[in-house]
Amino acid sequence: MVSLTTIGLETQQDTATQSATDQQQNTAARTITNPGITIESPKAGYLYLFKLPPIKLGFVSTLLGYAVVIGRSVNLKTANNDIHHSKFVAKRLVTGWETIRWDYRTLDGLAADLSLTSGLYTITASGYDETNYEVASDFIKLLYLKIGREDFGVWVNTKFDGGETISTPLELGMNDFASMLNTGETKQFSVPIQNKDDTHINLRFIRTKILNNTEKVVETKCNIITTCDTSKEYEISIEVRFPFVLLDGGQPFEDNNPYFSTKIGYQSWTGQGGSNQINTTFYVGRDNISDPRVFRLSILPENIESGSKLTFFTTYLTVDGTGNEIFQRTYSIDFEPATELTITSIPREAKISYEFGESAGVQTKISLRAQGGIFDDIIQSFTLDPLPSYMVFDLTVIGSREFLYECDRSYNISYSLDSIQNGNLVTFMVMDLPERIHASWGLSLGTLGDLAASSFAELDMSHEVKRLTLSFFGNDHPFISLENFPKKLRFENAVNLFNGTGNITLKRGLNETRTLSICIEHKDMMVMKSFELKNNLVQMRWKIDLVNGTGFVNVSRDSESTMTMTTEMEYKNWTFAKTVELCNRNLELSWDINRQQRTGQVILSRDIGIGYPTLSFSIAHEGWTLADTLEFKNNYLEVFWQLPTSTNTHVELGLITAGGDMFHNTISLIDNGLELFHIGLGIKTDDHYIISWDYINGHITNFQWSGKLFRLTDVEIRVNLAGEVFTVSADINVGESGSIELQFNKVVAVTFANTASQTFKIQGAVSLNATSRLHLGWELGDSGFFTIFTFGQPLGDQFNLEVGYDPQHTGNYQYGFRLMGQHFIQITRTIQWYSENGNLVRIWILGDQPIPGDWTLQVLWNSQWYPVPWG
Repeated sequence: MVSLTTIGLETQQDTATQSATDQQQNTAARTITNPGITIESPKAGYLYLFKLPPIKLGFVSTLLGYAVVIGRSVNLKTANNDIHHSKFVAKRLVTGWETIRWDYRTLDGLAADLSLTSGLYTITASGYDETNYEVASDFIKLLYLKIGREDFGVWVNTKFDGGETISTPLELGMNDFASMLNTGETKQFSVPIQNKDDTHINLRFIRTKILNNTEKVVETKCNIITTCDTSKEYEISIEVRFPFVLLDGGQPFEDNNPYFSTKIGYQSWTGQGGSNQINTTFYVGRDNISDPRVFRLSILPENIESGSKLTFFTTYLTVDGTGNEIFQRTYSIDFEPATELTITSIPREAKISYEFGESAGVQTKISLRAQGGIFDDIIQSFTLDPLPSYMVFDLTVIGSREFLYECDRSYNISYSLDSIQNGNLVTFMVMDLPERIHASWGLSLGTLGDLAASSFAELDMSHEVKRLTLSFFGNDHPFISLENFPKKLRFENAVNLFNGTGNITLKRGLNETRTLSICIEHKDMMVMKSFELKNNLVQMRWKIDLVNGTGFVNVSRDSESTMTMTTEMEYKNWTFAKTVELCNRNLELSWDINRQQRTGQVILSRDIGIGYPTLSFSIAHEGWTLADTLEFKNNYLEVFWQLPTSTNTHVELGLITAGGDMFHNTISLIDNGLELFHIGLGIKTDDHYIISWDYINGHITNFQWSGKLFRLTDVEIRVNLAGEVFTVSADINVGESGSIELQFNKVVAVTFANTASQTFKIQGAVSLNATSRLHLGWELGDSGFFTIFTFGQPLGDQFNLEVGYDPQHTGNYQYGFRLMGQHFIQITRTIQWYSENGNLVRIWILGDQPIPGDWTLQVLWNSQWYPVPWG
């Protein structure tokens, strides 16, 4: 919830931000309606003597273009068309001093009462549209002679059904006002709105104190009862103007009296007929003419028909003895339906409270604006369902920035903070707003402006929020949207777009499991996250170097509880997406990719935890995508590749694994819809496992498969070689019992090099025809077998394979077999051996045909080689 630092907003209903299209439409509308403003009084060539009718002057004055005013002040009146608000500037010749007045209320016309000193002036009236764009102007040259004191007194201004404004002066002079301040006496008056004396006013002024007797104020209480036709639009206001010194019991001077001016009133937009009664009480500080310190406005509608809409407005102005404005605020509040309200505002401390009394419990829309001061351009509007009995805000906008909020019930709220000139600044929507909120936040921008920023936000609420969205100026989507927002949370964020670094940290003070959805969007970057929150601390850090193709993403937590998290981050043409099921405290993904050299490296590491994390991720940029899905069983995994280029024909794909059980993984690289390579496997290997070959003129040579392989299942490799796709399928299980199954889609000579471990080895070479398939299976020991199966087709031209196994894990292989031959024909053979009492008894051949004559088959038994057949 955002605190309201003033007590009023724009009086027009739903004054909202206009899009560029809306502004173009408004421009067209202005062209059609021809907005304009003309100064009607005073006019050049006329003399204005106090309250007498204007007197036409002679030819010389008309020729010079001057109006002459003699009196206490200059009353400027205009005629206007399609003007939203106006500005009046009186610039004195010679000195260049300026007196400025604004008029935001068009209901009573656009005019100004200029308190000037004697002299020559140029007075300019400028008209503006809703976007604060100047659309028209007029000026008049003026000779002003100030005689007498300011006009002081009390006036009632009324307007009915779009008619003229009627200003009725009340019989209240300075002595009456001073007496009422001392005694608190209430006086009664009757004024016209629709008919003569159809509106009765009870008016009281008194000095008092509020806020636990800490602030000296003047109370203006006005009870208005009208019998006019309330189904019509009408407006009524009380205007009070007296020397400021009277507020604290002093005596005014003969002239040059600093004074205050206040206006209190309301406008009724809709109704169903019947009498209306509005009680309004306004409090303003009386210690300092330049800083009233505190405002309080209390509104109590009575006998208001259901569905009525009211706009309340209050203006407070102070002017020094020379006629210069010192302080000005105009507050306006729209209510739909009309609502009982008491507002207390401390502008300097950004504190405000609302009390709604018996109006609580129904859906209510409120729009507020405070003209003058730092919030002059700001409009606040919110819809509350249901309306609480009270709301208290304390918003500190200096230093650490804290926000305190309290009310008597939970409700849904839609809040917007708009600028008349710049459009929507903040939109905030909450479902099930808690009764109490304590928030603090901060923002720090680096030396490069918005390229580097850090921020934090901390919340402590009475209960959770079902859904929250927050949008900022210039964004089509919410900056952040949250679901199932926990009642205690700290959010920290630091982003440096220039360096490509950033971090997001979430801290909470509860142990209950929550599923939290977050979407953060700012300019060219968007981060969307959804995760099951079980931890009190979750942190995500990243560094992305777009120039060098390097970076990392790190996720750390305060416990090993399982957490599922999805993230998608977009920055310009880069997209990073991942889904993680975490069972560890720390997980990091890093990469180093060189597209020009066609090389790359991806590293995934974690700490030792209670389970295995599962990760799916992809990195996409301008047509290429690197994607991977795996169950990560090892603590460290490095994938690297080198693809052929015009200057380098060598190809290498490798894994560095630290020798543990790893994962089942699928990884692919796609460039503009073309898959460059694809690897899918379940694996346990030695520390280094590498596949390499040379690719020259469409032929593959020097194919090597090296590394200490323990288990490799469901292997599927696809590599795009200048438009041709080379595929490898394999299923390898090594050990005392094991098998190897290979298939390629091209003619390949495969070399098994440097695969020996202390337990098992496979080495040699085999040539394979395109699409041919080989299966070798074995069980090694005192009794055992090995099988050769070619799936009904010849395999290749030559082979030389040796398999060894050491049950003692010393590297002295005791059991195995050796195959050598020149013609790998279509064949199915099983070689079997049998021992008894520690002695080899027999080696024989099973199958449908004898062994080819140019083949050599041997069995390693108890560290000694035997020919096949034997015994």
